[in-house]
Amino acid sequence: MKAFLDPGLRPGPRLGRLRGPHASAFARTDSGALRRGLAVACRSSIGTSGGGPRRSLAGALRAPLIAGVVVAATLTAGSAPFEAQAPATGSQTQGAAAQTQPARRREVSPEDRTKIEAAVPAKALARPKKPRKLLVFDRQGIYNGRQYGGHASIPHANLAAQLMGEKTGAFTATLSSEPGAISAANLQQYDAVYLNNTVGDVFDTPEMRAAFVAFVANGGGVVGNHGASVASPQWTEFGEILGATGASHREPTEKATINIEDPTHPLVLAFDGKPFEYVDEFYRLGAPYSREQVRVLLSIDPIVTDMMQGRCFGQCLRDDNDYPVAWIRQHGKARVFYTSLGHNPDVFWDTRMLTMFLAGIQYALGDLEADATPRPRGTTQFDVALAAMTQYDFGRDPAQVRRFEREVSLAASTKEGAADAEQKMLKVLQSQAPLGAKEAICRQLAIIGSSRSEPVLKAMLKNKDTEAMARYALHGLQAK
Repeated sequence: MKAFLDPGLRPGPRLGRLRGPHASAFARTDSGALRRGLAVACRSSIGTSGGGPRRSLAGALRAPLIAGVVVAATLTAGSAPFEAQAPATGSQTQGAAAQTQPARRREVSPEDRTKIEAAVPAKALARPKKPRKLLVFDRQGIYNGRQYGGHASIPHANLAAQLMGEKTGAFTATLSSEPGAISAANLQQYDAVYLNNTVGDVFDTPEMRAAFVAFVANGGGVVGNHGASVASPQWTEFGEILGATGASHREPTEKATINIEDPTHPLVLAFDGKPFEYVDEFYRLGAPYSREQVRVLLSIDPIVTDMMQGRCFGQCLRDDNDYPVAWIRQHGKARVFYTSLGHNPDVFWDTRMLTMFLAGIQYALGDLEADATPRPRGTTQFDVALAAMTQYDFGRDPAQVRRFEREVSLAASTKEGAADAEQKMLKVLQSQAPLGAKEAICRQLAIIGSSRSEPVLKAMLKNKDTEAMARYALHGLQAK
């Protein structure tokens, strides 16, 4: 069966939960019109005889079907409450949006607006080198053969971007979902483009693609969140610019523990260098994703996160156990920031997240300096995990040991990484670290260790407290 990778159009048995292009339309359609349509449909199957109602069996069976048709007609005939248009078919899919009239833009509720206003950072993270202009592009395209209707969080992200620019003075944001916004003539006035949950073939003409590529080649910045990873998924060059494609995920209620890959990096200072739990729809991203091409800032910790919670849509487990959440990269002269966060609207009234978004935007605009050098998995996290293990002893949280084991495995994925990890672990064995830490290290040396470990382990045989763990490690080395 073909994997179902749609980031918002999900099949499922749950009743009372409408998703997809018409979800917002259904929610906003005049309920009175729906009731009237249902009443007409039901009356069509009910007759009268002798002054009383008479309902045939066939009519009773027809009523729900007719009602469904009437409801669908009501939805289709009503004025579109958002900018995405009805699905195009055949030749209409090419350039169809250019022939449609822009519809009313979705708005944020007063309650949500108040929360976003309170969460927006008070000042810029870097002084703008010149007045900056940001194009916030939220067009939706054809995805999996149908017009995608857009995430509910899109207006929240739009408002947050506008308010951040106004409040901090870092930039001026312009919102658009019109294909004409991605043209050579229009893009020349902007310093960066923010792709706000752009799902589907949003760059659907050669002219749009050429204009976007030229903009990036000339140093124009790119910001993307969540669904931007499936913006024109068949366009290989876009995936190379962004750093990944794909949208496999579990439920939007998935709770994950997020690692701060480099606590000193200017884009993630808002998190105080500490892992934290978060709930959103986390994407499992695919090719061309590679840590050799991007500088990962945030990632899911798969050791302490339940990676099997909820239903899976697509391929939810990676062979390398690497689940990035945010990164930056340099693409020629262009600066790129992407995060898979942003499915749920509450992301945009979280001050920490908005601070990271502001940092990412200012990085892409060219005002915030940050190291985008790709860093292999485990270079920093292994050191952090090993340092934590030097304080570990029997009876403490076993999750700490599992995290350490995970980082050892990742660090040892290359010959050079294994040698470096081995050398560092041997130093801990020769220190006054607790016995619990030494036992955990001996177990790992039994797996990745080499002849370099033998002198240290043989010395540990002379101590009754470390004899058993050292013998275990030596047995593992000899068995290789």
